[in-house]
Amino acid sequence: LRLDATAQFMGAGKLSARIEFPLLAPTFEARYRAELVHMDATALNEILGPLVGMEIKEGEFTSLLLSAQVRNGVYSGTLVPQYRNLGVNIPQSSRQKKEERGVGGFFKGVKRSAMKVAANTVVRTNNPSKPGKPPEAGRISHVRRPWESFWAGIWQSLKPALKESLVNIDL
Repeated sequence: LRLDATAQFMGAGKLSARIEFPLLAPTFEARYRAELVHMDATALNEILGPLVGMEIKEGEFTSLLLSAQVRNGVYSGTLVPQYRNLGVNIPQSSRQKKEERGVGGFFKGVKRSAMKVAANTVVRTNNPSKPGKPPEAGRISHVRRPWESFWAGIWQSLKPALKESLVNIDL
């Protein structure tokens, strides 16, 4: 079974995807590939805030290529995002605004500001980092748990690959 699809991802970038499921395979197997081209990175803020409490303040994805497979329930492959001028922000909630009043609040505000600086220090601004240099890629490696759907397995396999390709240092 093969599914080919093209869509606007988050209403901002062209996404093309192909998923293949060999129907007669004796174990759970699949191949999938996706390509995203030219997207304003701030369009991801709609999902980033609720998921990780951060937002992208600027940047552009020039391309993102995902190529992976599932064999015997093991996801493997690569994720190669290419982007420019990526900057992140840690937004202030209404509760934080109330807490950051007075002397004690001043120090909480300083802490939040330090977190913003740290976040922008560890996130790569550009990938590739220099013209002519290959982009950093994230490795996809995940063992599917029996209760995971195919889609949940993709998400679980993408999280470490995204971190590996977006973050400058080992955390």
